Amino acid sequence: MRSEIKIRPVPKPALRYTPAFDQSLQILTWNRAELIAQLRRKQRTNPFLRELKSSWLDFQTQSSSFKVDLYTQLHTLNQPHEETICQILIESLNDRGLLVESLEELARTFHSPLSVWEEQLRLLQQLEPAGIAARSAQECLILQLQRRGQTGAINFLTQCEAEILSHDWAGAAAKMQCSEQEIEAYFQQLQECTPFPCAADEPEVVSWILPEFEVRIEDDHCVLESLQEPDLELNETPTPELAQALQEARFFLDALNRRSLTLSLIMNELLQIQELPLIRRMPLHVCQKKTIARRVGIHPSTLTRAIQDKYFLFRGKLLPIEALFASSSVQNNSQAELTALIQHQIDQESSDCPLSDLQIAMRLREENLNVSRQLIAKLRKAAGIPSSYHRRLDNG
Repeated sequence: MRSEIKIRPVPKPALRYTPAFDQSLQILTWNRAELIAQLRRKQRTNPFLRELKSSWLDFQTQSSSFKVDLYTQLHTLNQPHEETICQILIESLNDRGLLVESLEELARTFHSPLSVWEEQLRLLQQLEPAGIAARSAQECLILQLQRRGQTGAINFLTQCEAEILSHDWAGAAAKMQCSEQEIEAYFQQLQECTPFPCAADEPEVVSWILPEFEVRIEDDHCVLESLQEPDLELNETPTPELAQALQEARFFLDALNRRSLTLSLIMNELLQIQELPLIRRMPLHVCQKKTIARRVGIHPSTLTRAIQDKYFLFRGKLLPIEALFASSSVQNNSQAELTALIQHQIDQESSDCPLSDLQIAMRLREENLNVSRQLIAKLRKAAGIPSSYHRRLDNG
């Protein structure tokens, strides 16, 4: 007897984009600096929001002297630093944000080790805008390119100065052993940077980076702490004329609370997966956005928008939340984990007979990890690990 199975589609509730939903989603995507600026803007037009008092709003996002902004960023980061040395370095910057004093001269003048001055300068160079406290226009460009991870453009800048001045792309391509198209791409990346972090004849526009959370390690566990959350409460009985303003204020504050809750849920799920790698400084576990989105109960696209331009403070450094996601390759191992496994095999090899890529692949297969020789070679080259032939030559 023949039976038939009929598949009937199950209707799903339609998702309607209302103005309220769109505004709530927009608030979720704002980073901390944008959120402060938007709340201040609404305070000027809504009398109920105007009465809010919170240290959360003490941070100044308005345009001001870039030196004042640098002091504020140092205070906001809560990162240990030599206050006196940082103050001297900031006051030694010219109107374009470049350091005009020699570190060696400053170290001799103030009788302190040069290494301390170099360390504090590196700290200042992590602040905004990118390129601040550079000692030359070239270093300013390099700092900006480093922020973007454009190492090819950095090599082009440092190795092909004469070719850049003469626009000799053929000569630059021959020197760097690449195509002219790649050279032109590097030059385009250079043009997107500015040789001076602060133009003396233009008003400064500062792009702030403020952390949403701080992750601390206590008793071998990661502790998540939300930074400077505002106390947002409205208990008002409005007049009929102000009822609409109170309704808008309540919706706005409710959206802020939902934003805080959503980001906290995302970070909690991420820390459950990445806690051990963060504590032990190991390669991150595989973690995909769709996995976290499913656990939190939101759409992956919403999660992507929610974590964009969001940061957390960990061990004195600002890190993007995006960095806690690790891409997967074969058999649920991230590329960072595979590279670590390859390095582990090489560390155990005999100096007289280094392992080839094929031998490394075979050894990993013995550990139930099926990786091709081509992938081994690709990851080894990306990590800057020499081939077995060159390792044998290096071992002499």
